Amino acid sequence: MSKQQIVLTILGVGLIIVLFSLPKVVVDNDSDMAEVPSATQEENAGAEEIPGAHEVELSDSDQQKIQYFKEQLKNPNNSAIFADSLANTFLLVQQLDSVAKYADLLAEVDPSIEAKEKAGNYYYEAFGFAADDARAKKLGSKVQELLGEVLKADPDNLSAKSKIAMTYISSPNPMQGILMLREILEKDPDNKEALYNMGILSMQSAQYDKAVERLEKLLTIDPENIQAMFYLGVSYKELGDKQKARAWLIKAKETENDPAVSAAVDSYLQELN
Repeated sequence: MSKQQIVLTILGVGLIIVLFSLPKVVVDNDSDMAEVPSATQEENAGAEEIPGAHEVELSDSDQQKIQYFKEQLKNPNNSAIFADSLANTFLLVQQLDSVAKYADLLAEVDPSIEAKEKAGNYYYEAFGFAADDARAKKLGSKVQELLGEVLKADPDNLSAKSKIAMTYISSPNPMQGILMLREILEKDPDNKEALYNMGILSMQSAQYDKAVERLEKLLTIDPENIQAMFYLGVSYKELGDKQKARAWLIKAKETENDPAVSAAVDSYLQELN
């Protein structure tokens, strides 16, 4: 997750809106929580029909880069390189329909598994910016399609499997995602993506003790993970441990110098006073 997504997440938009509006599925076998029925399944929508994306205004520099990349795209020999560049540029400004368009083009002009993984990863990043459930489902279905091909070619690609798992959380079968994440941790107990995702999902289902367990373990493996610090602080806040909550939130603020991140963390620290 990028710094921009961290800010959006902390401010209450982006992926965390999707996660906290999803069915509260059972994350752990020893939980007594019953599964809440998921939403009715919708047909997979086209990649270019993603309404209502929260677009960031393009700067003059962005517009110049995009124009240059589009000109270079006219040369068939450059198609894969500049489709990649355009998808990345549009991702940074959250123009999700354009991210989808050029991610699709990248996968179309370069049939390699590596290109499919890159395109799938773009869709996953766009999925992380989606601010409503319907849009997340549309983007998630493309993640499943593209990274599903990657996983079929390489069943040991746990990063692809973890991303696919998270898209199932917003599907009519959220338990499939939970089971996939458990499988990853059974195979690789120190897998950073799976630990982080299971921690977030434990928070979503109000299992804050489990969230603390996963996020603390993640921070022993990846001690500079600002997202884990932040969510660990939030989890301790929800558990009523203000001292540990304050400590982790302050550490997140000190680790990331971005003023927007600091301001967002401060809003949580004020609630602890």
